[in-house]
Amino acid sequence: MIPTKKELQTALANDGDEAADVEVFVQGVQIEQHQDLESAVSYLQIIKEQHKTVDDKRKSFIDPLKAVIDDINDFFRPVLDALKGAESSIKTKVDEYSKDAARRRDEALAAVASVAGREEKTALIAQAAALALPKIKGLSFRESWAGEIGDLGELFGYAIEHDQTLLIIDEKELARRTKEAGKDIGVPGWRCYPKTTVAIGGAK
Repeated sequence: MIPTKKELQTALANDGDEAADVEVFVQGVQIEQHQDLESAVSYLQIIKEQHKTVDDKRKSFIDPLKAVIDDINDFFRPVLDALKGAESSIKTKVDEYSKDAARRRDEALAAVASVAGREEKTALIAQAAALALPKIKGLSFRESWAGEIGDLGELFGYAIEHDQTLLIIDEKELARRTKEAGKDIGVPGWRCYPKTTVAIGGAK
């Protein structure tokens, strides 16, 4: 059960006022000699104990709620995981088909220049046009760039000569630069490549 505001106020009782008083008190504490240091350490121990007491009260309300939340998540997780897996599978199939269609379309267009007959050219152009993906509501493709180390020695040599911030090879920084540029950043030893993500809009 979620605690009411009144229950929380009752649990805190005078803790709020006491905490405010302690905060004001410590502002006036001066440490000018060894005895003051000993007193300050004593104050700190008392404050830490008071903090633990109040925090334990907080946890007494929160921990049962966490258990309830965990139970709910465990109940829904298998269904959500199954749906997420199904979504990922479909996206993979869509991505593979779209890439294959684009490859075959490019091959058909490239072959146009190699044939002499007009009918053959027209047929190849028609074939390429048929392979162009149709506009489907809810389907879109997002392209981003990523990268990975291709040649560590070459990358290290580039860092020494041109960008010493990369002497400690930071793949995350190179990946960030690549994604931000949206293209090959031209760093020797760092292989950049485009990534296409299939985005499916929700059903209306």
